[in-house]
Amino acid sequence: MTPAAPAQPLAESIREAFVEAALAAYEDARVRGLCHEGAWEIAVGALRQVDVAALLERESAPEPRGPS
Repeated sequence: MTPAAPAQPLAESIREAFVEAALAAYEDARVRGLCHEGAWEIAVGALRQVDVAALLERESAPEPRGPS
C-alpha cells in the first residue's frame, strides 16, 4: 500500500462535492436561461465557493458507533 492510499477516500469525497456543486450550479443557470458560457461561469463560481474546510471536518470526524 502506498503512503497516499489513506487519503484516497478523502480525495474522492472532495472531488464528488466539487462535481456536484458544479453540475447543480450549471443546470440551475441553464434552467434560468443563461447561455452555455454564462452557465459555465456560474459553475466555476460554485466551485470557488465550496467550503473545503467543512468537507475536511466532516470527513475527519469519527464515525458514530452503534449501541454497545
